[in-house]
Amino acid sequence: MKHDLESVNWKIPELVLLTTGTGYGDTELTAFDRALLDAGIGNLNLMKVTSVLPPGGRVLNLADFSLKIPKGALIPTVYSRSTSGIKGLMIASAIGIGVPEDMSENGMIFEASITGPRDEAKQLVHNMILEAFNIRNVNLKEVYIIASEMESAGRIACTLAAALLL
Repeated sequence: MKHDLESVNWKIPELVLLTTGTGYGDTELTAFDRALLDAGIGNLNLMKVTSVLPPGGRVLNLADFSLKIPKGALIPTVYSRSTSGIKGLMIASAIGIGVPEDMSENGMIFEASITGPRDEAKQLVHNMILEAFNIRNVNLKEVYIIASEMESAGRIACTLAAALLL
């Protein structure tokens, strides 16, 4: 017996909030926690999801808003993080979102974590967006890219870039 999946009431995110953060810690996990707190999302439960911007989704920067999500809420998120404890090493994380010309099409979200500067991470996600739109034969309208970088300084450093799908 086949089930009719067209009648399912799917939850489609309408809004994507972009944010970045950095942090130091004694362990990779505590450095990541501090980066989450710095990004304004440290008290949420992030569910890592794959990288599709739903058709018609709006992209906003979290820094422009007061986040009123209840502590502990489950939030679908595309995120990138990079950690290092090597003194003097530059690390970076980036998120890029490609928005299609035709708003009935889905866009794409790509992430990168690298050893190197923020500009290299941004270029990497930009190239991934261009390739994804080319593969899908979809025209690209605009690209949003955010990134964070920091240098390890004797403690473990963590960079974070995130896209919350709400």
